Order: sequence, then C-alpha cells, then structure tokens
Amino acid sequence: MESENSVRQETVKKPVDPKRRKRKVSVSMAASVTAAAPLRRLEILLQVQNSQNIKYKDVIQGLQHMKRTDGFRGLFKGNGAYIAQAMSFSIVRTAVHYPLARIIQLHWQHPGKENAKPPILLTGGIEACSLMIATAAAYPMDMVRGRLSVQTGKSPYQYRGIYHALSRIAREEGP
Repeated sequence: MESENSVRQETVKKPVDPKRRKRKVSVSMAASVTAAAPLRRLEILLQVQNSQNIKYKDVIQGLQHMKRTDGFRGLFKGNGAYIAQAMSFSIVRTAVHYPLARIIQLHWQHPGKENAKPPILLTGGIEACSLMIATAAAYPMDMVRGRLSVQTGKSPYQYRGIYHALSRIAREEGP
C-alpha cells in the first residue's frame, strides 16, 4: 500500500509557475516568428515592387535577391517590430477581453439566475471588440514593420530601428 502511494505522488505533476509559462510562450512565439521572418519580408516586398522592374519572381529567387542585396541580416529586417507588434496585440487583447466579458456577464445575470450565460452573439461581440481594440493598439508597430522591411540603402527615409522609426514618423507625419 505504501509503494502505491509513493508511485502516485511521483506521477502527479507540479503546477507550472505562471511567470515561467508566460516566458516559455513568449520565447516560443518569438522563435517561430523569427523563423518565418524572411518569408514575411518577401511577402511585403512582393506587394510593393514595381511592376515594370520585377526583382522578386518567386520565393527562392526572392530570398536569394534579398540575401545578395542586404546580406543575411537583411532577411530579418522588420522582425523586431513584428515581434513587438504581435506581443502588444496579444497583451492588449487579453487585457481588454476578460474585463469586458466579466462586465457583460455581471450585467446579464439576474437575481435567482446566477448561472445564466449571455447569448453566443453577445460573447462573439466581446471577442470582436477586443480584437478591434488590440488591432488599433498594435497598428503603429505594424506600420513600422512594413517600413523597416521595404527599406534599402537607396530608400529616401533611413530608419535606424524601431524607436527611431516611431519617433520620426510621429514627428514628421503626426500621430
């Protein structure tokens, strides 16, 4: 009997510390985003290229052209801004969604019906609202990512990084 208890205790997993879990999620998200960075940059370059002077015909040729013109680091231009945008989107969405859902749930409940749930349409509206707010909050980083991605040595604007791009855009073009 004693050996069964010791076996049961050994197989029970300890709960994961929430801070450690968030760190793991952040690192894994950044790693996966970085792995796909050259393809995301190529997608932007394909969208903005001049139709008379096509430099990027397909994926392999496009990646080779990026590496040849900008070097290996050029494959990852705009990646830091994309990571910042994705993380801010996730944080704002979570920060807005749960309080909004709680407010709706408290408003929907009536005395005697504590377990009443709001209709699906209303909960879908909560999700839509939180996504719209998160998208609006993360948009500046998305714009910076696009500008950093298409920047070359011949570009009229030369941004040194995310903060420089944000401050220069806000100063010259307004918020």
